Amino acid sequence: IFSLLDRSDVDDALAHELSALAAPLADTEDQARHLLARHALLGLGMMAGLRPEREDLREIARAAIVKALSESTSSIMLSPAYGALANVGDPSLLSLVEGIENHPDYSTREVAAQVIRRMPPAASAEFTRRWLSVEEDWRVKLTLYQKLELQTFDAREMTTRSVLELALADLAKRPGPITRTALVRLLGRAISDLDTNDPFRQRVVQTFADLLPLEVQNKTGLYLVISEHLDPATLRRVLTQTLGERAAPTPIAPTPRTLAPRSTR
Repeated sequence: IFSLLDRSDVDDALAHELSALAAPLADTEDQARHLLARHALLGLGMMAGLRPEREDLREIARAAIVKALSESTSSIMLSPAYGALANVGDPSLLSLVEGIENHPDYSTREVAAQVIRRMPPAASAEFTRRWLSVEEDWRVKLTLYQKLELQTFDAREMTTRSVLELALADLAKRPGPITRTALVRLLGRAISDLDTNDPFRQRVVQTFADLLPLEVQNKTGLYLVISEHLDPATLRRVLTQTLGERAAPTPIAPTPRTLAPRSTR
Protein backbone atom coordinates (compact mmCIF):
# COMPACT_ATOMS: atom_id res chain seq x y z
CA ILE A 1 0.00 0.00 0.00
CA PHE A 2 2.52 2.57 1.17
CA SER A 3 4.74 2.19 -1.91
CA LEU A 4 1.89 3.47 -4.09
CA LEU A 5 1.09 6.66 -2.23
CA ASP A 6 3.60 9.08 -3.74
CA ARG A 7 3.47 7.78 -7.31
CA SER A 8 2.40 10.28 -9.95
CA ASP A 9 0.23 7.74 -11.80
CA VAL A 10 -2.24 7.16 -8.95
CA ASP A 11 -5.23 9.36 -8.27
CA ASP A 12 -8.42 9.53 -6.28
CA ALA A 13 -9.33 6.01 -7.43
CA LEU A 14 -6.68 4.71 -5.04
CA ALA A 15 -8.02 6.94 -2.27
CA HIS A 16 -11.51 5.48 -2.71
CA GLU A 17 -10.05 1.98 -2.75
CA LEU A 18 -8.18 2.62 0.49
CA SER A 19 -11.32 4.08 2.04
CA ALA A 20 -13.24 0.92 1.19
CA LEU A 21 -10.47 -1.29 2.57
CA ALA A 22 -10.42 0.75 5.79
CA ALA A 23 -14.16 0.37 6.36
CA PRO A 24 -14.04 -2.90 8.37
CA LEU A 25 -11.55 -1.47 10.90
CA ALA A 26 -13.83 -2.32 13.83
CA ASP A 27 -14.18 -5.93 12.69
CA THR A 28 -11.87 -7.91 14.96
CA GLU A 29 -13.13 -11.37 14.04
CA ASP A 30 -11.15 -11.48 10.81
CA GLN A 31 -7.62 -10.46 11.77
CA ALA A 32 -6.41 -10.26 8.16
CA ARG A 33 -9.19 -7.82 7.20
CA HIS A 34 -8.61 -5.81 10.35
CA LEU A 35 -4.86 -5.52 9.71
CA LEU A 36 -5.47 -4.52 6.09
CA ALA A 37 -7.99 -1.91 7.28
CA ARG A 38 -5.46 -0.40 9.68
CA HIS A 39 -2.82 -0.07 6.97
CA ALA A 40 -5.34 1.24 4.44
CA LEU A 41 -6.52 3.98 6.81
CA LEU A 42 -2.98 5.03 7.66
CA GLY A 43 -2.09 5.02 3.96
CA LEU A 44 -5.14 7.11 3.10
CA GLY A 45 -4.11 9.72 5.65
CA MET A 46 -0.59 9.69 4.28
CA MET A 47 -1.81 10.08 0.72
CA ALA A 48 -3.84 13.15 1.67
CA GLY A 49 -0.91 14.56 3.62
CA LEU A 50 1.48 14.16 0.71
CA ARG A 51 -0.86 16.19 -1.51
CA PRO A 52 -2.14 19.02 0.67
CA GLU A 53 -3.40 20.93 -2.37
CA ARG A 54 -5.91 18.16 -3.13
CA GLU A 55 -9.01 18.96 -1.08
CA ASP A 56 -10.84 15.98 -2.56
CA LEU A 57 -8.28 13.56 -1.12
CA ARG A 58 -8.47 15.28 2.25
CA GLU A 59 -12.26 14.92 2.29
CA ILE A 60 -12.05 11.22 1.44
CA ALA A 61 -9.55 10.75 4.26
CA ARG A 62 -11.65 12.83 6.65
CA ALA A 63 -14.78 10.76 6.00
CA ALA A 64 -12.87 7.52 6.61
CA ILE A 65 -11.36 8.89 9.83
CA VAL A 66 -14.75 10.07 11.12
CA LYS A 67 -16.19 6.60 10.45
CA ALA A 68 -13.33 4.90 12.26
CA LEU A 69 -13.59 7.24 15.26
CA SER A 70 -17.32 6.66 15.55
CA GLU A 71 -17.17 2.87 15.32
CA SER A 72 -14.02 2.04 17.30
CA THR A 73 -14.44 1.45 21.01
CA SER A 74 -10.93 0.80 22.32
CA SER A 75 -7.57 2.54 22.14
CA ILE A 76 -6.19 -0.28 19.97
CA MET A 77 -8.95 0.28 17.44
CA LEU A 78 -8.70 4.06 17.66
CA SER A 79 -4.93 4.19 17.17
CA PRO A 80 -4.92 3.94 13.32
CA ALA A 81 -7.65 6.59 13.12
CA TYR A 82 -5.54 9.01 15.14
CA GLY A 83 -2.50 7.98 13.13
CA ALA A 84 -4.30 8.71 9.87
CA LEU A 85 -5.36 12.10 11.24
CA ALA A 86 -1.72 12.80 12.09
CA ASN A 87 -0.63 11.75 8.60
CA VAL A 88 -3.04 14.19 6.97
CA GLY A 89 -1.36 16.96 8.95
CA ASP A 90 -4.26 19.39 8.65
CA PRO A 91 -4.86 21.33 11.90
CA SER A 92 -8.45 22.02 10.90
CA LEU A 93 -9.12 18.33 11.57
CA LEU A 94 -8.33 18.81 15.25
CA SER A 95 -12.03 19.55 15.60
CA LEU A 96 -12.53 15.79 15.25
CA VAL A 97 -10.77 15.24 18.58
CA GLU A 98 -12.11 18.25 20.44
CA GLY A 99 -12.15 17.53 24.17
CA ILE A 100 -9.88 14.49 23.90
CA GLU A 101 -7.77 15.85 26.77
CA ASN A 102 -10.72 15.14 29.07
CA HIS A 103 -11.25 11.53 27.97
CA PRO A 104 -11.36 9.33 31.10
CA ASP A 105 -9.24 6.52 29.63
CA TYR A 106 -5.53 7.31 29.68
CA SER A 107 -4.76 4.75 26.93
CA THR A 108 -7.14 6.52 24.56
CA ARG A 109 -5.50 9.86 25.33
CA GLU A 110 -2.10 8.21 24.88
CA VAL A 111 -2.79 7.02 21.31
CA ALA A 112 -4.62 10.26 20.49
CA ALA A 113 -1.56 12.33 21.41
CA GLN A 114 0.02 11.44 18.07
CA VAL A 115 -2.43 13.63 16.13
CA ILE A 116 -0.16 16.69 16.22
CA ARG A 117 2.82 14.86 14.72
CA ARG A 118 2.75 16.30 11.18
CA MET A 119 0.78 19.47 11.80
CA PRO A 120 2.37 22.94 11.68
CA PRO A 121 3.56 23.68 15.25
CA ALA A 122 2.12 27.19 15.37
CA ALA A 123 -1.28 26.09 14.07
CA SER A 124 -1.60 23.25 16.58
CA ALA A 125 0.05 25.02 19.53
CA GLU A 126 -3.14 26.13 21.27
CA PHE A 127 -4.51 22.58 21.09
CA THR A 128 -1.24 21.31 22.57
CA ARG A 129 -1.20 23.97 25.28
CA ARG A 130 -4.75 23.21 26.42
CA TRP A 131 -3.98 19.51 26.60
CA LEU A 132 -0.68 19.85 28.48
CA SER A 133 -2.21 22.29 30.96
CA VAL A 134 -4.63 19.63 32.22
CA GLU A 135 -2.84 16.34 31.52
CA GLU A 136 -1.56 14.56 34.63
CA ASP A 137 -0.62 11.12 33.33
CA TRP A 138 3.07 10.91 32.46
CA ARG A 139 2.42 8.14 29.95
CA VAL A 140 0.31 10.53 27.93
CA LYS A 141 2.75 13.40 28.46
CA LEU A 142 5.55 11.22 27.15
CA THR A 143 3.73 10.73 23.84
CA LEU A 144 2.78 14.40 23.63
CA TYR A 145 6.33 15.60 24.17
CA GLN A 146 7.83 13.03 21.83
CA LYS A 147 5.45 14.03 19.04
CA LEU A 148 5.96 17.72 19.79
CA GLU A 149 9.74 17.36 19.61
CA LEU A 150 9.56 15.48 16.30
CA GLN A 151 6.92 17.87 14.95
CA THR A 152 9.01 20.97 15.57
CA PHE A 153 12.18 19.28 14.31
CA ASP A 154 10.65 18.23 10.99
CA ALA A 155 8.85 21.54 10.47
CA ARG A 156 11.96 23.57 11.36
CA GLU A 157 9.52 25.70 13.32
CA MET A 158 9.18 26.15 17.07
CA THR A 159 5.99 25.97 19.08
CA THR A 160 4.74 28.89 21.16
CA ARG A 161 6.29 30.22 24.37
CA SER A 162 3.23 29.16 26.38
CA VAL A 163 3.76 25.52 25.35
CA LEU A 164 7.48 25.78 26.09
CA GLU A 165 6.72 27.14 29.56
CA LEU A 166 4.71 24.02 30.31
CA ALA A 167 7.51 21.87 28.94
CA LEU A 168 10.06 23.60 31.15
CA ALA A 169 7.87 23.19 34.22
CA ASP A 170 7.54 19.46 33.49
CA LEU A 171 11.28 19.05 32.95
CA ALA A 172 11.92 20.59 36.36
CA LYS A 173 9.84 17.75 37.85
CA ARG A 174 12.46 15.28 36.57
CA PRO A 175 10.26 12.78 34.72
CA GLY A 176 11.59 9.51 33.28
CA PRO A 177 14.62 9.46 30.97
CA ILE A 178 12.66 9.09 27.71
CA THR A 179 10.45 12.06 28.56
CA ARG A 180 13.50 14.07 29.67
CA THR A 181 15.18 13.31 26.33
CA ALA A 182 12.26 14.74 24.35
CA LEU A 183 12.04 17.79 26.63
CA VAL A 184 15.76 18.55 26.58
CA ARG A 185 15.92 18.30 22.79
CA LEU A 186 12.82 20.46 22.40
CA LEU A 187 13.93 23.16 24.84
CA GLY A 188 17.53 23.08 23.61
CA ARG A 189 16.42 23.91 20.09
CA ALA A 190 13.95 26.48 21.40
CA ILE A 191 16.65 28.54 23.11
CA SER A 192 19.31 28.18 20.42
CA ASP A 193 18.27 31.43 18.72
CA LEU A 194 17.37 33.37 21.86
CA ASP A 195 19.52 36.17 23.24
CA THR A 196 21.63 35.16 26.22
CA ASN A 197 19.81 37.78 28.30
CA ASP A 198 16.38 36.35 27.53
CA PRO A 199 14.81 35.38 30.89
CA PHE A 200 13.27 32.21 29.47
CA ARG A 201 16.59 31.10 28.04
CA GLN A 202 18.28 31.73 31.37
CA ARG A 203 15.70 29.60 33.19
CA VAL A 204 16.12 26.76 30.70
CA VAL A 205 19.90 26.89 31.08
CA GLN A 206 19.59 26.85 34.87
CA THR A 207 17.24 23.86 34.70
CA PHE A 208 19.71 22.10 32.41
CA ALA A 209 22.51 22.80 34.89
CA ASP A 210 20.41 21.44 37.75
CA LEU A 211 19.63 18.33 35.69
CA LEU A 212 23.18 17.60 34.60
CA PRO A 213 24.27 15.70 37.76
CA LEU A 214 21.34 13.31 37.34
CA GLU A 215 22.27 12.61 33.71
CA VAL A 216 25.94 12.10 34.53
CA GLN A 217 25.22 9.76 37.43
CA ASN A 218 22.69 7.72 35.45
CA LYS A 219 24.72 7.75 32.21
CA THR A 220 21.66 8.62 30.11
CA GLY A 221 23.62 10.22 27.28
CA LEU A 222 21.79 13.52 27.74
CA TYR A 223 24.99 15.02 29.10
CA LEU A 224 26.18 15.74 25.56
CA VAL A 225 22.93 17.46 24.60
CA ILE A 226 22.78 19.54 27.76
CA SER A 227 26.46 20.52 27.69
CA GLU A 228 25.97 22.30 24.34
CA HIS A 229 23.86 24.90 26.11
CA LEU A 230 26.06 25.52 29.17
CA ASP A 231 29.00 27.89 29.19
CA PRO A 232 32.38 26.31 30.02
CA ALA A 233 32.53 27.79 33.53
CA THR A 234 29.09 26.45 34.48
CA LEU A 235 29.81 23.09 32.94
CA ARG A 236 33.11 22.82 34.81
CA ARG A 237 31.53 23.83 38.10
CA VAL A 238 28.63 21.39 37.83
CA LEU A 239 30.83 18.50 36.73
CA THR A 240 33.39 19.14 39.45
CA GLN A 241 30.67 19.25 42.07
CA THR A 242 28.97 16.14 40.69
CA LEU A 243 32.08 14.03 40.44
CA GLY A 244 33.28 15.25 43.81
CA GLU A 245 30.03 14.32 45.51
CA ARG A 246 30.01 10.76 44.28
CA ALA A 247 30.12 8.54 47.30
CA ALA A 248 33.46 6.88 47.70
CA PRO A 249 33.44 3.18 48.51
CA THR A 250 33.08 2.64 52.22
CA PRO A 251 36.48 1.47 53.48
CA ILE A 252 36.49 -1.97 55.00
CA ALA A 253 37.83 -1.86 58.53
CA PRO A 254 40.66 -4.28 59.08
CA THR A 255 39.68 -7.28 61.09
CA PRO A 256 41.82 -7.54 64.21
CA ARG A 257 43.95 -10.64 64.15
CA THR A 258 43.21 -12.77 67.16
CA LEU A 259 46.04 -14.94 68.32
CA ALA A 260 45.05 -18.54 68.79
CA PRO A 261 45.51 -19.68 72.37
CA ARG A 262 48.70 -21.54 72.95
CA SER A 263 48.43 -25.18 73.41
CA THR A 264 48.91 -26.28 77.00
CA ARG A 265 50.10 -29.61 75.90
